Amino acid sequence: MNRKSLLIISVCAAMAMSMTACGNGQAGKEPVEQLTQTTELADYSSYVTLGQYTDLSIPVSDAVVSQKMLQEAMDHTVETYNYLYAQTEMIGDRPVAMGDTINMNFTTTVDGENWPQLSGMGLTYVVGSGQIEESLDAQMAGLKPGNTYDLDCTFGEDTDFTELLGKEVTFHVTINYIYGESETLEWGDELVAALTNGKYKDAEKYKDYLFKQLEEEALEQQKKEYMDGLWDAVLANCVFGELPADILEENAENYYAAQRATYEYYATYYSYTYDQYMQEKQGMTDEEFHEKAYEYARIELERIYAAVTIYRELGMEMTDAEFSEGVAKLAETYNYGSSTEFVQKYGEEYIREVLVTQKVEEYLAEHSTMTVGG
Repeated sequence: MNRKSLLIISVCAAMAMSMTACGNGQAGKEPVEQLTQTTELADYSSYVTLGQYTDLSIPVSDAVVSQKMLQEAMDHTVETYNYLYAQTEMIGDRPVAMGDTINMNFTTTVDGENWPQLSGMGLTYVVGSGQIEESLDAQMAGLKPGNTYDLDCTFGEDTDFTELLGKEVTFHVTINYIYGESETLEWGDELVAALTNGKYKDAEKYKDYLFKQLEEEALEQQKKEYMDGLWDAVLANCVFGELPADILEENAENYYAAQRATYEYYATYYSYTYDQYMQEKQGMTDEEFHEKAYEYARIELERIYAAVTIYRELGMEMTDAEFSEGVAKLAETYNYGSSTEFVQKYGEEYIREVLVTQKVEEYLAEHSTMTVGG
């Protein structure tokens, strides 16, 4: 079976949160492309012996919203508005002083050659904060907005860029402006009206809206906690034989490649090297991440094999109409132009297993219970 990507963890877990069967919620949408299943569902019973998968009691946290949580949401609303919309004075008629917050662009050359790993546009920096190389930070005071400077730097032994030790490093820095005072707003009717474009004019009503949003999020988190705990219990009760090494490796490498591409994008966005980003933002090395990819792939494969085996044991069936509806939802989620295109990409067998797992998750959720605060 050709498994070109991992769908099960990211898609099925989210889809199961609704705990509704395929075929709902399509009113007003374009007609679903009708597909016909042409292959048989695989039999994985040689890889897994099922244990108890119903009448389980799964402990979950209480879905409550505290006043502290509400206040944090209100504070975040104020911070978001002031960050996005507050008018800030842009000073350009005096030199930079220590402690100033500045906006700057910079590129870097090493031994005369361009070094793109250290570059940025429109970056905000507090002069003298020590968040950049000390020899560069010390030269920032006195620079004038609107000018570009070539600043030679020497990297110390404690630098993360050890490959630059002993080399001639020049930062080409343009000071765009110095941040002045901001016209910020506090929590109240004026901020709420401005933030919502007049939809809410009363801060108390918007506070009620935030509370309801937090309640919904707490319930969704509780459902996720229930489903995660339920799968943990179901898989723990199963006995697995040795999984197919070729499928496990292909899934792991596909997951690793896709996720690494995402991490590399964010590393570039934050002006990190990939290894720096992994250490500082993800808290692991690339080697450790590669190992985790195999663990994720193993969990996915065990979940699929258990789900398909439960599905067969219960005598469940999936009509072509249900299959078509499920494929249409997945194709829309992943921004594919048509169901046919999606099936060509991922394969009928794998997609059906994703939908089978969703259907089994709904069954499992209905035949066990969550114990709140247990």
